Amino acid sequence: MKCPGRLWLLALVLLVAGTGLALPQFARADRTHVVRQGQTLLRIARRYNVSVDEIRRANSLRSARLRVGQRLRIPSGRTREQEARRAGAYIVRRGDNLRSIARRYRVPVERLRRMNRIRGDRIREGQRLRIPGRRRENHLPRVEERETSEAEEAIFAEAEERASALNIGRARTAQNLITRAPDPAWVEAAQEAPIEIPDYAQEITAAQIHAQLLSERGELPPPRENDVEADDADALGSEAEGTFVHPLGGGHFLRGWGSGAGGYHLALDLYRPPGSPVFAVRRGIVAYAGSQIRGYGRFVLIVHPDGLVTAYAHHRELRVRAGQLVAAGQLIGHVGNTGISRGPHLHFMMMAEGGMHCDPLPLLRPLSRFRNGRIVGTEPSTWDGSDPRPETIRCRPRSAGRHPGGSRMRR
Repeated sequence: MKCPGRLWLLALVLLVAGTGLALPQFARADRTHVVRQGQTLLRIARRYNVSVDEIRRANSLRSARLRVGQRLRIPSGRTREQEARRAGAYIVRRGDNLRSIARRYRVPVERLRRMNRIRGDRIREGQRLRIPGRRRENHLPRVEERETSEAEEAIFAEAEERASALNIGRARTAQNLITRAPDPAWVEAAQEAPIEIPDYAQEITAAQIHAQLLSERGELPPPRENDVEADDADALGSEAEGTFVHPLGGGHFLRGWGSGAGGYHLALDLYRPPGSPVFAVRRGIVAYAGSQIRGYGRFVLIVHPDGLVTAYAHHRELRVRAGQLVAAGQLIGHVGNTGISRGPHLHFMMMAEGGMHCDPLPLLRPLSRFRNGRIVGTEPSTWDGSDPRPETIRCRPRSAGRHPGGSRMRR
């Protein structure tokens, strides 16, 4: 006996509704991937939008080597609690109360009540609470997978092997390098970095960007009399010992080291239009390249042969992998607005002397300029991380000033 058309329609609606209700559960279920010829952990991680570390942990992999036909468990995406943390919120757990949550995030109970429109003290398990002072992170834009040459694939595979052997590339690596000295083995590995930009990475260089900057400079107002004189003939500084290639090849200075309330901003904010290239300021090894550190968006950390560490935050897209050896002036990413950022820019940091955060402005070549073309007032210096440190390069420990992301970094 045939069912009337209306019954078929009703059954179809119920089936779709049931499937829709189950979708969130399926989205969080682990998946299985069978390795094919030529696939690497990096490619598989990109395909499923997870990190290489997550796949390694899920499958207890000790190295980056894979074999054809190997079955990999692909971990699920972020949980509801993880998504809430990224949005500056908190999911109430069993046993929580307003006072314990306020103590945890060091905010007044009354402010927590006002932000969430709570009149009394009652909260329920699973409730989503906004936390005062915790700014929402900008989303990570989807990046289309670009074609890579065989030379690049070989470099990335080698980088994975090196990262595994040195135990770098993890979120813990990045967190430690922000406040502590790099492992001596990482500094030793950085000494193998190329002096010249390799052929596979010659797509664009800091020299090309700087040449463009000089060609545009005729349209900028002339420097004022009290500006620091700059010799544009060797403004790149790539051959000068103890200087940095400018990470943007020029661009504009937005904000300096030690700015903000209490001098918490221990970094430089530099601007070029979104998508502009970002360069390694000195040769070294990429110790971290990812987006697992709250506030920094897509983030790169490089350990240099002299023990200095530089960090580059808020990228739109990354062009290097953990374990990769890079030269000064080599492309590592593109300017973006990811993480906790009020607009497209590069947040550039330098760590030295066991994790001290130092002002890199005097080391940049070309010297940094404001939007009107005037050179930012500083005394140009050279420094290779050894003693004595020039007086013009100021350093402070991360804990010396209150940092908006400090409590989040400890999570």
